[in-house]
Amino acid sequence: MNESRNFSDTQIIIFLLSVIALMGLGAILYVTRAVILPLALAVFLSFILEPVIAFFERRGVPSILAIIFTLLITFLMAALLGILVNSSIQSFAEEFPKHEAKYQKHVSGFFDALIALFEPPPELLNGEMSGGKRFKMLNTLSQFSLSDMITATLGAVTRFLSNFLLVLLFLLFILMGRNQLSRKLIGAFDRRTSRQMSAILQNINQQIQRYIVAKTLISLLTAIFTTSVLLLFQVEFAIIWGVLTFLLNFIPSIGSVLAVFMPVTIAFL
Repeated sequence: MNESRNFSDTQIIIFLLSVIALMGLGAILYVTRAVILPLALAVFLSFILEPVIAFFERRGVPSILAIIFTLLITFLMAALLGILVNSSIQSFAEEFPKHEAKYQKHVSGFFDALIALFEPPPELLNGEMSGGKRFKMLNTLSQFSLSDMITATLGAVTRFLSNFLLVLLFLLFILMGRNQLSRKLIGAFDRRTSRQMSAILQNINQQIQRYIVAKTLISLLTAIFTTSVLLLFQVEFAIIWGVLTFLLNFIPSIGSVLAVFMPVTIAFL
């Protein structure tokens, strides 16, 4: 009996300590997000750029030059993307207010029709609650601001581009030290163990790299296709929607929905 009670107390203590540890970890990640997020992005990009660097190295280019050349190409592409997005955002800020008014009008009309359709007769409510109160949530939803959502999304993209220099700095150190782990393993263990561990790490690295490269290519092709279709139908802010489609496609499930929802909403206004 006592042993069962002590075991139960131990489980409770472990659970509470785990909760405290998770809360502490969350607080640390939140405080250090200005560094953690660029570092995570740099690790992500290192898997994408590794094949490019290997391509140059196989053609006799020294490793450090291959890294610098690859980072230079990455920086130029990011700078070009930043210029295009910045120009589109300025145009978006000037043109969107007219779409906001149309959006509010359509949404209000939709919810007014919905309330009129489903509002119960007064005699069924016994005078205790009106249909307006019953559908207060629908009225609240009708006040949803599309501009706030899009502005927040574009703000996140802008912050991402502004932090890209820090990402490149992290990326430089990661790529320069990418072969150091295997060398340290060889020196720390015997030859057989170090070979096994190196093979396992190399296999894990290749699988992660294949997934990230494939996901990036799919997102890029989706973004190019989306932008082309929007330009074909002369939908405004096509470049912005293309960039957001590329970024949101990395978010499982809901990302693709958001990427389609925003340009379609603008197209029908």
